[in-house]
Amino acid sequence: MRKSASVAVLASTAALCALAAPAAHADKMKGDTRITNLTVNGGKDVVVGAGDKSVKVSFKATDRSGIYRQYGGVGLQLWRGTALKKAQAAIRADLKCSYTRTSATCSATVKLGALYPLYKNELAGTWKVHAWAIGNDGDIWQKFSAKTFSVKRAASMSAAATPKPAKKGQDVTVSGSLKRVDWRNGQYSAYGHQNATLQFRKKGAKAITNVKTAKAAANGSVKLNVKASASGDYRWSVAGNVTTQAVTSGWIYVEVR
Repeated sequence: MRKSASVAVLASTAALCALAAPAAHADKMKGDTRITNLTVNGGKDVVVGAGDKSVKVSFKATDRSGIYRQYGGVGLQLWRGTALKKAQAAIRADLKCSYTRTSATCSATVKLGALYPLYKNELAGTWKVHAWAIGNDGDIWQKFSAKTFSVKRAASMSAAATPKPAKKGQDVTVSGSLKRVDWRNGQYSAYGHQNATLQFRKKGAKAITNVKTAKAAANGSVKLNVKASASGDYRWSVAGNVTTQAVTSGWIYVEVR
């Protein structure tokens, strides 16, 4: 029985290697091997700025015969593209696993950073997880899109107001500058033509009111004039999208006398 089980595992490992070849990228489920509890970054969007972002990945693999403990018995890759063989980027996780008689609980920390592996801005968007596990009896569970997650470019928003303090009824100019990271050089640059909502919080209150929305210029600058009616804080809020994170500026306090 031990010999036949070893032969089955070797055959399954060979089959998995064949699946990894460019000619044959297909999901494969054989027997009772399963992968569950697959998580990437705690289920949150992966937002990458000018430096590296550490992303934790984890899952649990189960099989009644146990999970094969040698190299290739479990694996995970993060990738972007329409097919793994033509992936724009792919990163294999260096998994650390703890084993029981019927399971393996695995995790790894993968670094995503500007310049590498995020060498171009087009890599922002939906990424996929390729995961697999092999049972000691030769069963296999493999999916090339076992899970999807979002990788987004980091953004920043500044805020300023003048005059401070202001007289009641006087025009207050609230301005800001919207930027987002360029992964090609690891620098922040203008993020223009985006809608920015000016928000106000009256002094001593918790409620936040949307005052008005303005569109940022090509250079990322935005400006609105409001009538000073009460002392309080102003800030800008910009919604995110599939490639860029949502961002808010810090609060700017304007005293009205």
